Amino acid sequence: MMVRGVDGRKIIAGIIFLGIGGFAIRASLEFPLGTPSRVGPGGIPFLLGLVLAGLGLAGIGAGLTRAAAASHSGASGLIPIVLIPLAVLVFGLLIDNGGLALSIVVTTLIATLASRVTMWWEALLLCAGLAVFGVLVFVMALGLPFRIWPVWS
Repeated sequence: MMVRGVDGRKIIAGIIFLGIGGFAIRASLEFPLGTPSRVGPGGIPFLLGLVLAGLGLAGIGAGLTRAAAASHSGASGLIPIVLIPLAVLVFGLLIDNGGLALSIVVTTLIATLASRVTMWWEALLLCAGLAVFGVLVFVMALGLPFRIWPVWS
């Protein structure tokens, strides 16, 4: 539904995200938010509501720009429908013995194959960045018991 640079699908999706985010923010305010170091029961729903509302606003903005017409240059057909669930499946199979870093790299490579517009160097940068980010956040900051590197024995 393109009308003079307006993509109605993105606007509707943005409104849905904004509505769900607003509902989550409103509902979370009935619980104590806590502090950043000691998050209360309303803290995480509040933050997730903010993220959803922000994504909704971004979707509405993207739907209102003329750049929305270029969004149809990505992959189409069955390839993304097969590759994205395959990437999730491979991550689940690799995480125990392959380690977090390798799992993220392989998953990202499979997922980037679903797009015809992603260049090989962009995919490699994305793999490296997501692997470093995943290790820093989940292992270092949150202290989750993920193995970082593969088990070679």
